[in-house]
Amino acid sequence: MTSQTTFFACSSRLSAKTDSHALVLTARHHFESYHDVKPSCAVLKSAVPDNVNVVSSGRLELVLLAHLNGFEVSPDTCVKSHLVQYIVRFFRANSSELSIEHVSDAFIDEDNQPKVLLTFNQSRDPQHPQVPLRVTLRTIHLQLALSTITKSQVEPFVPSTIQNSVFLEQMSLPIQGLVENVIGRFVTWHLVR
Repeated sequence: MTSQTTFFACSSRLSAKTDSHALVLTARHHFESYHDVKPSCAVLKSAVPDNVNVVSSGRLELVLLAHLNGFEVSPDTCVKSHLVQYIVRFFRANSSELSIEHVSDAFIDEDNQPKVLLTFNQSRDPQHPQVPLRVTLRTIHLQLALSTITKSQVEPFVPSTIQNSVFLEQMSLPIQGLVENVIGRFVTWHLVR
């Protein structure tokens, strides 16, 4: 029996909040496998199962999408934001521990999607004989949704205030704490295995 290439995804969410803000990171991992994967397993709403051996293709695309109080942040604003720049700095600062050789600057691709490319060191042995299913991680879509928590809805949120948000200004310490919390857990639980 010949195996054909199968694509599937797993998704999960991480969140953190303060008295004034909430940050939710939804991560959707896109994999390629040369094993037969049943169609019912094409999208799993959970983290990658423990019995799956995830290997790197050598290059990983992080697609970065952002929302503020329910409104989508434009790709250009997202790429320039302190939030995305923090993510780039985080991967660069931790590159040796994560076996990353290169972290690109944030950019907008030909499909108008904000991205960061990670190039990995291929020196680790990708085979683990105890794990029956081997898949290659190709892309991770990261959706960052920042919300303002208000005790009353006296002043409704207006989309134009996106221009005055964390996506252009320096992050406040409470928001930076949320970002550090969520990104740190994402890397620990989703990239280090």
